[in-house]
Amino acid sequence: MRPKFFKILNILNYILTFFPQIMKKNQNLNLFLQFSVWEIFGTAILAYGCCLAQNNIHIITTILGALIFTQPFSGGHFNSAVSLGFLLNNNLNIIDFLMRSLAQLLGGFIGCFFAIIVTNQIQTPEIIPLAQNQINQQFQENHIKTNNNSDQQSNNFGFYNELTGEIIATFFLMFASLIMSDKQTTYYKGSDKIVPNITIIYCVLTSKMLSPRTGGNLNPSIGLAMYICHGIFYGELNQNSPMSIVVYGPYLGAIIGALYYIYIHYPLVVNEKQNKKYNKQQCQNKLKQKSKLETFNQLNKFVEIELNEILISDRIES
Repeated sequence: MRPKFFKILNILNYILTFFPQIMKKNQNLNLFLQFSVWEIFGTAILAYGCCLAQNNIHIITTILGALIFTQPFSGGHFNSAVSLGFLLNNNLNIIDFLMRSLAQLLGGFIGCFFAIIVTNQIQTPEIIPLAQNQINQQFQENHIKTNNNSDQQSNNFGFYNELTGEIIATFFLMFASLIMSDKQTTYYKGSDKIVPNITIIYCVLTSKMLSPRTGGNLNPSIGLAMYICHGIFYGELNQNSPMSIVVYGPYLGAIIGALYYIYIHYPLVVNEKQNKKYNKQQCQNKLKQKSKLETFNQLNKFVEIELNEILISDRIES
């Protein structure tokens, strides 16, 4: 037993001895660990706020708090769907994306469990079951259900309606995030992050209005964490809150938003800027040519005047 114990101590001593050297040699690993910690912290703040938020003011405060604390260190994604969009736009590499996604999911679980500990309650994203019940009630009022087929159609309508809302809402969030983060497409030229952050928060709130059935989850990391923690806390997963909506919807919306930005919006903006630059250059060239011509004409006039004076002086002398 003692030799095994000493072997374990030797292994730990070896790791502790060489770990600082490994960190110095691998600066990328150091950066990965740094932004992972901040992404965990920021996502935990956001998840905790979402678990307890009663209105949009609470959500705004939570997002601002998470951004203020973590954006200077990690960029402030807090959302694996948004990170996927940046991956497609070549702002991140695959390792960076995977580490961010794991950190965001872990942060989501930490925030949800902390909410359970503090308040002894947890909810799924904006209470999707309530929205599902509202959809079913609408169908019951507008259509007389005579068989099981109509019930199935109602459930299918509710599922696809919620999924479409998540896709559309995350599309706008992803599109706005890419626009504001790129120097070629952003309309704000300042160095501070206040205006971009306010713009993205505004897009989050607007997008939530576009998906009233789900309350605008838009975040697979937090949505999945809330869904699983809700099941653990109450002892069973909520069957009326399909996990696929809070996972597939945001990812699909982010992919569509990123592709639209990459292949449609970005080329149009860049081409427009290049055309403006070309036209400006042409105008400058014309002005230069005009100024050269004016200078040449002035020189000709000067030469003519001088020649005339010389001729006049010669005549007078003669």
